[in-house]
Amino acid sequence: SSNSGSISWYNEDYKSEGGWSLERIDLENLCGGREIWRPSEDLAGGTPGELNSWNEIVADQDPPFIQQVIYDSDSTYLLRFNETIDIQSFAEVKSEILKNVEGILSLELAKPFFRECTLRVESNPKSHEFAFTGNWRDCSSNVSGIAEKIVCAPPGKVSPGEVLITELLFSPWPGCPEFVELYNNSQKVISLSELQIAVNSTGEPSIPGKMISNEKILFYPSTYLVLSRDPSLLRIFYDVPARMNSIQMTDLPSLTDAGARIAVFNRGNVLIDEVVYSPGDHFPLLSDFHGVSLERVNITPEPGIMATWHSASSLSGYATPGYRNSQFVENSEMESDFSVEEKVFTPNNDGENDLAVFHLKLEREGYVAMIRVFDANGRLRKILGRNELLGRADSFCWDGRDDTGVMCETGIYLVYLEAYHLSGSKKKLKQTVVLGRQ
Repeated sequence: SSNSGSISWYNEDYKSEGGWSLERIDLENLCGGREIWRPSEDLAGGTPGELNSWNEIVADQDPPFIQQVIYDSDSTYLLRFNETIDIQSFAEVKSEILKNVEGILSLELAKPFFRECTLRVESNPKSHEFAFTGNWRDCSSNVSGIAEKIVCAPPGKVSPGEVLITELLFSPWPGCPEFVELYNNSQKVISLSELQIAVNSTGEPSIPGKMISNEKILFYPSTYLVLSRDPSLLRIFYDVPARMNSIQMTDLPSLTDAGARIAVFNRGNVLIDEVVYSPGDHFPLLSDFHGVSLERVNITPEPGIMATWHSASSLSGYATPGYRNSQFVENSEMESDFSVEEKVFTPNNDGENDLAVFHLKLEREGYVAMIRVFDANGRLRKILGRNELLGRADSFCWDGRDDTGVMCETGIYLVYLEAYHLSGSKKKLKQTVVLGRQ
């Protein structure tokens, strides 16, 4: 009826303090993890020996993949999957890998949960890179079928500026966890067991940092990492990559709405990066900054306290955990550009060109825009965005419907984007697109 699980599985602070059991909500789902366990709804705090208070169907449609690589030695690594792997499919993939991939000596699936496997490779003090197709299945018969690239390398020491704080959500919507995003700004593989994070409220004395992980999980060059008390909940609130590199830190220090200093140290307490944030860092025209993350605009060697920060764009969903920031500046000389993927789109739900997809690039952050669609006769047919906070690079789409929800007629349409900046500058960008039928 219940399982000890993890305190984070409760997702309700008062129940996690004790006296409440965890119940399996889907008795037919034998493969699920955290998603099939919830704190009991029974007023007694649990239902030992009785029917559980929960009775729901939890469908598994996510394919399995390798989520983390953990260093053990120069010749041994642990591969951690996102879910339980079917034993038979693992045996089939293992046979193919050992036959076709040089340098891999063995693969052994770990019992009893079959969510990890031990990888033994030819001993090498530098780096191995293995590429193969992972056709393993989970126990719900979802097939991965994608190319996996595994880099096995001894982790290096972390120096200042090699890990940067690039995004933070300190005032989330109710039920959404706070998060801090890190970026590996080096050319080396870094172990998360070498990093700690500390959060100090403004004006208060420094407190010791919390280790990000007790395991040597590998953090690869030029990749992002999300730290959160419950990364799986982020997918409910934000559009995040399915293979998001994330770490569940149940003891992640709280990010207060009033502002604080976030600092990342190495194991030797050497400061790696820091940022001091406050509500005043958000875009001043935002009526409410709840649910809006702060993004680092530049990836530079300077610490975060010297970097430029800006609110995430509304077109990106107000946060970009686990991937490049909406306000990211790659080239300060970039000129504005407004383009459409295909000049003709056919919204007939056949899976091809059903949407008109537009891409926008701006030379600076902080533009607010009105986006409208006009027909060939100049009539306003659809408002795609009103007072949208734009990012340096954003995308949006139109499904061919007008403001009443009715499909527009075939023909040529003008998409008109009018943007203004607090500095006084204005932009008027246009694109035409043809709505067709097949």
